[in-house]
Amino acid sequence: VNDHNHVDDWRPAAHDSEALQMWTGADQQIYRPLRNPLDLQFSTFSDVSPRGFGLMQRRRAFHDYEDLAL
Repeated sequence: VNDHNHVDDWRPAAHDSEALQMWTGADQQIYRPLRNPLDLQFSTFSDVSPRGFGLMQRRRAFHDYEDLAL
């Protein structure tokens, strides 16, 4: 999906997760797109009493993935 230019794969996308979304204890919603950089990178987030977090999927149509493999 993101930074797909250096990946040798025939599918338009290899997974359905596009971003990390967080709902903080301060009632903020933070959205960070997933990336696939060439070099290893770390992101850290600290929070007190987070309300929730998870990987988000926006696209749902078959032609977005074209993957019949299980």
